[in-house]
Amino acid sequence: GTTEEDDVWKFAILRITQDGTLDNTFNNTGKLTVNMQNNSNGYTQANDAALQTDGKILVCGYSDVGGEDDDWAILRLNPDGTLDNTFDGDGRLIFGIINNTSEDEAMAMIYDTISHKITVAGDAHTKMGLVRLNPNGTLDNTFGNNGKVTAGIPNYSPKTRGLIQNNESIWVCGPAWYGLANS
Repeated sequence: GTTEEDDVWKFAILRITQDGTLDNTFNNTGKLTVNMQNNSNGYTQANDAALQTDGKILVCGYSDVGGEDDDWAILRLNPDGTLDNTFDGDGRLIFGIINNTSEDEAMAMIYDTISHKITVAGDAHTKMGLVRLNPNGTLDNTFGNNGKVTAGIPNYSPKTRGLIQNNESIWVCGPAWYGLANS
């Protein structure tokens, strides 16, 4: 989710126990907000989360980095809710998938329990996008074009909303609006 605190937009994360109460072992309150841009007041939104086998928490979404430019935002937390500094140096990763002037939004993610790699799907301007990350947050250069894949549908503007994978394939799905893009 998203929250605004003191004019700064932040990712909002809750951890709830099986009985429906906040889990106080997570950030001492069961609640956490994270400024993805280190004190910038650009809009940010968390869209999906995944749990690693070691208990670390992955969260994906997007962050407004200025003007018309929204970039994918990936966060990794330790089980106690602290930022995982082994992931991109500070636990936060923000990057554009197409260029520096498009609206890119990470919408869904999967953690591979065998390779420990992270696959993220989302909107890449007028295309669907996929990114595969290594466990440390760097792009997996063995996947697609230097870790990134984009695909469009001619005359449609697809929006990514779902992601599944098995040992052989990755499926991405979402609505597509006719006539809004030339992909």
